[in-house]
Amino acid sequence: MLKISAIVPVYNVEKYIQKCLESLINQTLQNIEIICVDDCSTDKSTSIIEQYMQLDKRIKLIKNNINSGASYTRNKGINHANGEYIGFIDGDDYISLNFFEDLYKKVNKTNSEVAKGTFEIVSTNFSTKSDLNEKIKKNLTYFFGEYTTAIYKTSFLRENNLYFPQDISTFEDPYFSVKTAKKIKNICFVDNSIYYYIRHEGSKSHNVSLEKMKDRIKCARIILNEAENEENYKILLNDLILYVFFITSFNLKDTEIKKFLTEETKKILLLHPEYNIERDYDKLYKKWYLFKMQTMMKKIRTKVI
Repeated sequence: MLKISAIVPVYNVEKYIQKCLESLINQTLQNIEIICVDDCSTDKSTSIIEQYMQLDKRIKLIKNNINSGASYTRNKGINHANGEYIGFIDGDDYISLNFFEDLYKKVNKTNSEVAKGTFEIVSTNFSTKSDLNEKIKKNLTYFFGEYTTAIYKTSFLRENNLYFPQDISTFEDPYFSVKTAKKIKNICFVDNSIYYYIRHEGSKSHNVSLEKMKDRIKCARIILNEAENEENYKILLNDLILYVFFITSFNLKDTEIKKFLTEETKKILLLHPEYNIERDYDKLYKKWYLFKMQTMMKKIRTKVI
């Protein structure tokens, strides 16, 4: 039986898919399949994948008939998976070469449903590692932000009907993670198995319309409703406010959207006066904010001079 099914959702990632595939075909664990699900790309993504298919028979290419979104695409991969475990790798990201082997060894040794590695954000000018694993060991709710860093027992996902929601257009990732975390009974960790998330400045996730932001706020509230107790609610609240407002609005120039985000965040904060943004600012994305501030100051100095 195949040990791992690597599911790769693909949509217009011709600049990055080669590095993604190289990190997969060169895994130290070779007994894997690589399922690329193309969501009607309009660039050369599929032709690049087809070239790799000639070199490595473990690569499979499945094509959606119409552009159907990330949730449908990942779910299609889950349904086609033949591996004992499933891993999710976005087509513009990549993983360390020991990623699957070390996670697989640990998950079998501990008889867990999920084995989790670590997360590193990579940009042109900086990189920063996540330190969420220690928090997750204390409370599984923290898992909601890093689902791609893990492998999941295929039977665990299917038996618990853990799929990505196809009825929402954004925030499908944390929703899947929150639902999954609630079902996990045993999880293990491997700190040197790294998922490299490539941060694209000015990407579509940061350049959004007002309607999309309204949908994002709506989905954030749906995710908050998944919390089973006050402590878990606050954990989700912290991360969602940080992401929805501070991370997103930092990249926005549209004043109407900024105003909307400010008003919506204020509504939530008024309900939760104990929320401490200074604490979370210090713990999360500190390096990224520092880089943005340095860049801004550099531009200001250049203009002054």
